[in-house]
Amino acid sequence: MNKKSNVFNVLYLIGMGLVLGSMLLTFGPKREVIQRSLLEHQIEAFLDKEAFALRGAIRSNFIAHLLATARDHEFDPLLILAIMKVESSFKLHAVSHAGALGLLQLKPIAAREVSNVFDLAPVSSGQLMDPFINVKFGIHYLSFLRKSFGKNWMTILAAYNAGPTFIKRTSVIPTGYASKVLRTYREIIKQVKSA
Repeated sequence: MNKKSNVFNVLYLIGMGLVLGSMLLTFGPKREVIQRSLLEHQIEAFLDKEAFALRGAIRSNFIAHLLATARDHEFDPLLILAIMKVESSFKLHAVSHAGALGLLQLKPIAAREVSNVFDLAPVSSGQLMDPFINVKFGIHYLSFLRKSFGKNWMTILAAYNAGPTFIKRTSVIPTGYASKVLRTYREIIKQVKSA
């Protein structure tokens, strides 16, 4: 074998290594996209059964927003769906007798607290009815409660429902609401995974 063919073989092997390496690097993220798309599809099918009002591209954007925001704060998006189901039955414009608004039934005072803690622009009551804003502020609020009360979901959810001031002042942890959310969460996991 001459020197010229050795150089060619080395260059050929280096080139093939680069091609194969780049293929391997691009394979990893594609698998992640497939998994994410599967979860988005599963959530889409679940929301169809729940007669969720958003449709088409807006619903797809909402699901992507929910997933991204939940993951940014290290929450399972299916838990957020469980809270939505218990709080508003997925009604976009739900208003409680206590003045809680939207999908996650946020009170304006909770939204103000979120704005202060997370340095977010304040929002009006009307803006809390926007499902994208409602989810963003609701997940930030849950993050605030987790930081305040630790990782005990019974306490976090009790504070979400009864208010953190009530929990701190009385040291009472009402379990009814939290149990309902966690039961709904388990049901949603089964439904979504089977879709």
